[in-house]
Order: sequence, then structure tokens, then C-alpha cells
Amino acid sequence: MVFFLNVFMSSRRSLLMELLAEIGNSDIGVAPLPTKYRVRKAARAVLQDGDAIALLHVSERGYHKLPGGGLETGEGVHDALLREIREETGCIAQRLDDIGIVIEYRDDFGVLQISYCFRARVLERGLATQRTKKERNLGFEVVWTTLNDAIDIIERDRPDDYEGLFITRRDALILRATHSMTR
Repeated sequence: MVFFLNVFMSSRRSLLMELLAEIGNSDIGVAPLPTKYRVRKAARAVLQDGDAIALLHVSERGYHKLPGGGLETGEGVHDALLREIREETGCIAQRLDDIGIVIEYRDDFGVLQISYCFRARVLERGLATQRTKKERNLGFEVVWTTLNDAIDIIERDRPDDYEGLFITRRDALILRATHSMTR
């Protein structure tokens, strides 16, 4: 069964996206906790430059992730997507199409995270990044690779922290969905 979610984009527009997965503690091998959730919305990109896909190597934690992050107050999903790409990769990009939505129930943090996932194409590369202090401390580095290799890299990653377990599971699902779309 395929679910589609009507996503509120602004006062005039909405977006219909496929629900790719719901991920909870039990899916990453952690006992579920009874939790009240704070909702966090985020935009994620499978960012392409020709045949290359951008991954962010989180060097201090030993895993990789897709570019993207949380929506700021009053910000639309598409604007957040392009801002996060620019800040994390130093690229100006164009949104191509929708991949879908992943919902994460992060019991240990009390967060229900909704990630709106898109394919995007690089228009300009090589600008200075504007990473947060946390991203700099975690050693974010952009790595360019093929889609198939990106899937292999993320599926081989073995993070030892709670957040990393969710990130790698989520991003592997997003990359596999992208692979299915591009066949």
C-alpha cells in the first residue's frame, strides 16, 4: 500500500509526496520509549552534479549523510532545501523533483522528524560553506561519488551513536528510492 501526504507548503500551495518510510527505535535496535514528541521538519537533497552525488562525511562520528536540515521559522520546504544545500556543500542548486517523505520517531530525543526529500542539481559549485558550529565540530566534509557507491557507502557505515543510526537508515532509504526513480 502506498501512502501520499499532502504537505502544506505556503498559504497558496501544497505538495503531494509519497511516504517512503516511518523509522522508530525498534527499527534501529533500540527499545521504544513512551514519548511525547516535538515535531521537527527538515528538507533533504540527493544533490547531483552530472553523475556525481554529494554526501557529507561526518568524520568525527564515522558515517555519511545527505545534505539537508531543519526548516527555520516561517521558511518553506523548498527554500530550506536550497539554503541547506548552499550552507553545507557550498553549491547553488535547483530542485528537480520530489522523492518522498521519511518520518522518524526519535524517542530518546522526544522528536518526531519529518524529512521532505528531493532530487536537486548543482548550478554552481565551489562557494564557501556556512556550516553551523555543530557541523564544523563533527567534521562535515563533502564527498562526491556515484549513486550506487553512495548507497554502498551509507549501508556500510556503522555509526555508534543514536542520531547516526537514524540518519544512515533514513538516507539509505532515500538513496534507494532515488535509484528506483532513475532506472
